Amino acid sequence: MIQSRHILTIILMLFLVTTGSNVLAVSTPTDCDFVNSERIIPIAQCKALLELYNSTNGEGWNDYTGWNQNNDPCGWKGVTCGSTPDGGYVAELNLYNNSLNGPLPSSIGAFSKLTSLDLGWNSITGNIPSTLGNLSSLTELSLSGNNLTGSIPTELGNLANLLILDLSYNGLTGGIPNGLGQLTNLIELVLVYNPLGGTIPKELQQLTKLTRLYLYNNQLEGSIPPEIGNMANLQELYLETNKLTGPIPPELQKLTNLTDLFLNGNQLSGLIPDWLGTLSQLTWLSLADNLFGGTIPPNLADLTNLTNLHLYNNNLTGGIPARLGDLTNLKP
Repeated sequence: MIQSRHILTIILMLFLVTTGSNVLAVSTPTDCDFVNSERIIPIAQCKALLELYNSTNGEGWNDYTGWNQNNDPCGWKGVTCGSTPDGGYVAELNLYNNSLNGPLPSSIGAFSKLTSLDLGWNSITGNIPSTLGNLSSLTELSLSGNNLTGSIPTELGNLANLLILDLSYNGLTGGIPNGLGQLTNLIELVLVYNPLGGTIPKELQQLTKLTRLYLYNNQLEGSIPPEIGNMANLQELYLETNKLTGPIPPELQKLTNLTDLFLNGNQLSGLIPDWLGTLSQLTWLSLADNLFGGTIPPNLADLTNLTNLHLYNNNLTGGIPARLGDLTNLKP
């Protein structure tokens, strides 16, 4: 009998130790008032993080370590903080490929000192919040690979410090806002694989620091704006698989830093310009699947760095100039 009591006592003690440790391990929901009082981050930013978590099914994320489990948002998955004498703030938010599912709340605009926002390759739905235009410190914005719909907010033109804007692989409609031409520090603009329509805004000529302009696989119409020739630092111009018409504007010959020129899959017409042979940095030239006529300019042979030349499915006449045989870097 005494032995049975000892065994029962031991079992009871083990139960209390086990359950006690589990109670201690239970996480505590985030208290934004406490976070604010400790000057970890402002209360508005704390609440905005929680709204993002709840709106995009946070418990279904691939990794939601820390989110709404403690009072240290700066240690949560994807959150990087900065600090000032007045307290901390959210500086970067990177939840790339993390199974976010649902709309972005308008409170995403509360991160006034945010420099990088990468929510690419999730399942985010709905419209792009116009409040993103409040993030005046932002240098990188990527919402690529989601299920976003609606138009591109004109307010994004307020992001004067932006270097990279990637809204590719979504369901965005409407036109490219003229206001994107105000992003004069931009070096990369990626809007590919959306059903964006309308014409290419001539205001983009103001993006003189731009090195990469990717607008392919949309429904863009009209002619190629000659003003693109003013984008002196442009290295890669991808306009393929749209509905562009007319000739290649001669102003593009000013793009002497161009390495990649993709105009295939449009309805471009006229002659293939001789001056293309002066773009000596070109490695890729793709004019296939258009309505170009006339002959192939022999001086394309001056493009000695060329590795890929695609001219098929046009209305070209005559033979292949013998000089093109000098392009020894061309791939089969």
